[in-house]
Order: sequence, then C-alpha cells, then structure tokens
Amino acid sequence: MMEFLWPFIAGFAAFAAIHSLLAMDKVKRFVFRISPFMKYQYRAAYNLIAIVTLGILLLFSPVPDTVLYRIGFPLNVVMYILMAVAAIGLLYTVLRFGAGSFSGFRQLKHAFSSNPPEYYLDEPKKETRLIVEGPFHYVRHPLYSFASVFLLLNPVMTINWMVFTILSIVYFIVGSKHEEYRLIRRFGDSYRNYRERIPAFIPWPSRNSDPEP
Repeated sequence: MMEFLWPFIAGFAAFAAIHSLLAMDKVKRFVFRISPFMKYQYRAAYNLIAIVTLGILLLFSPVPDTVLYRIGFPLNVVMYILMAVAAIGLLYTVLRFGAGSFSGFRQLKHAFSSNPPEYYLDEPKKETRLIVEGPFHYVRHPLYSFASVFLLLNPVMTINWMVFTILSIVYFIVGSKHEEYRLIRRFGDSYRNYRERIPAFIPWPSRNSDPEP
C-alpha cells in the first residue's frame, strides 16, 4: 500500500509548498513589481491554482483504497449532521472575511473600474482590518478548525481519507504559523494582543472571555 501512498504524500507536499509560496507577501510584491496590474487578478489566480492542483492530487489519489472503519446508524447520522454544520461554518467564515475579496471576484471587478480603491498587496486596503468578530472571537483560525472537524468526522474512514486528513491538519498547523507571522507584520501589537486572548483552533472560554477590542 505504501508504494501508492508515497506519491500522494509527495504530491500533497508539493501542493502545500506552492500554496504557501504564493501566499507570501514577498512573492506578491515581486509579482506586482513586474506587473502592478496583477494585484487585481492575483487572488483569483491563487484560488484557481489551489483548486486545480488539489483537484489533480485527489483525482490521482492512491488506489486501491481500504476501509478502516465504518460507523453505523444512528451515530453515522449524527456525524454527517456535524459535518454539515462544519461545512456551514466554513461558508460563514468566508462570508465574515468578505466572500468577494476572499474569492478574488471583487478584485477582478476593480480591474475594470475607472476609479479602483487603494490596495494593500492583493486586497482593497479598506478591507484589511483585523477581524475579531464572529467565529474569530472564539478561535484565530476558524477555517482550519471547521475543515478539521469536517475531515475527522467522516463515518466511513478509508486509508486515503485518513492520510489526506492527517496531511491536511499538519498543513493547517504549519500554515497557521506562517499566516500569523504575516499578520503580526501587518497588524503589529493588535494581532499580538489578539493572539494572547484567543486560542488557535479549539475554543477555550477562559481565554476568550475578555471583551473584543
């Protein structure tokens, strides 16, 4: 089985490396120095590259697959409901970010505007405030938290799904460190104070009971 898994693990590592590299502020600044107009297309292109590369990875996921365990009725229904709740949480978090800017569609619209707003890298500057409301009041990385819940609660656990889940969670943890480095550079003490109050992935009431700034 490992002869099938190693290419998948290597492919996931390549996906994670590309995704992280393109998210770096230094890479964005380099691209925008070459073509300033790319700031309007960068976010959409970034998301498209992520979807295509992840899709290729999953399309060529290791075979044959083996079921490790299968949760039966009624517990499997509860798990599917919780997976649906996690998926809704993911969507809600994206909406809190601002779905237009998160997807890149708003930036594409600005490319054809006669008076586009001022930008911070690939985002409209007025939309780059530190978000601490909604799910961000309970964890610093709700997208990763909801995605982890969705992956872990699949009642039909196969080797492929388990490997993908483990790799994804490792990437979430490592990626969150890189993301927080960028947020500290952007927001300074505001983010440091937020990080002191709010846990990364699992909500703890004793830490986030302070009022929001």
